[in-house]
Amino acid sequence: MLLNDRQWQTALRMAERLVGIYPKNHFLVAFSALELRDQTKAVEHFVRGVLEPPAAGALLLGLHLPKGMVEEARDHNHGVALLRETKEYRTSRGKSLQFFRQIWSQPVVRAAVQEADEVRQKWRLERSSDRKWFDETHRLQTIEHAREVAAKLRVDENWGLA
Repeated sequence: MLLNDRQWQTALRMAERLVGIYPKNHFLVAFSALELRDQTKAVEHFVRGVLEPPAAGALLLGLHLPKGMVEEARDHNHGVALLRETKEYRTSRGKSLQFFRQIWSQPVVRAAVQEADEVRQKWRLERSSDRKWFDETHRLQTIEHAREVAAKLRVDENWGLA
């Protein structure tokens, strides 16, 4: 895996190509971008990653989902795959992982993750011809929404790594 080999630019390029097919790649974009010192892109893609699949992001960082959230098997499996794929990276880049743990812990990010989960649950429960919850689920899982959440963080946060 390119991330484990510290080939940040190539890892970023490859992960960016796959985010539309495999949302878990938003985490790989985030990690690569942070190593390349593009903190804005790193935060945006990390936020997008925790919006879907949130359990994968929590597992990757050694955290737990907020109370009341449902962990789906597919989400957990994505997290297990990411753990395997990024083992060397996670072992050697503790400061980077701490950066993302700080992002995850921010109230605006936690609220966005919980909102996305609640809307997803409503969509699953209400299978009707009304597309309201379906459309809202997909809106909350866009990079544009992740950028909106990340922009709220920038108001109060210093993104520099000490």
